[in-house]
Amino acid sequence: MRSLFLILALFVFPPVNKVNSQNALVFNFPEETRKSATASTKLPVYEFRTSLTEQQISEISSELIGNHAFGDMVSKKFYLFDSKYTYEIPNVPGNPQSKTVIRKPMIYESVYKIDKYLKKSVKKGEMSVENASVIMNKVLDVANCILTVDTSAFEKEISQRKDAQALSLLFMNQVTLVN
Repeated sequence: MRSLFLILALFVFPPVNKVNSQNALVFNFPEETRKSATASTKLPVYEFRTSLTEQQISEISSELIGNHAFGDMVSKKFYLFDSKYTYEIPNVPGNPQSKTVIRKPMIYESVYKIDKYLKKSVKKGEMSVENASVIMNKVLDVANCILTVDTSAFEKEISQRKDAQALSLLFMNQVTLVN
């Protein structure tokens, strides 16, 4: 019985000492534990393959596009975005009216929300036209490239963002396009 207790004490108490020594280290260096806790809360990064080419943009004629506050390139990318994300189906055969269907409405609406926010920011003088143009170009590049891929996690992240500024930061900082 004593030998069983001795063997049990040898195997149980050393791991307890290791746990206690680890706790003692944590109490001696509390700033190190705070750093690791904040480092583990990194935002997710979404990586998508780029499919937008300069040839697609250059094929769009000036007659097809309208004017945009952020320039000709944004206008062409918006035309491409609208042509990719929307299509029309007839309501009833013989009726000239048609119904517009939007592919990936969460992404479609967020792009328009960001565009509206950027236009207001430029109008109020909170942002320069150049900065807004850079942001809108990136947002449109991302939106044009992710139409055919699975974006359920990205759309879930979009639904958690309520304001347009947070949406633009999501598109700018958490999405990377790779070739």
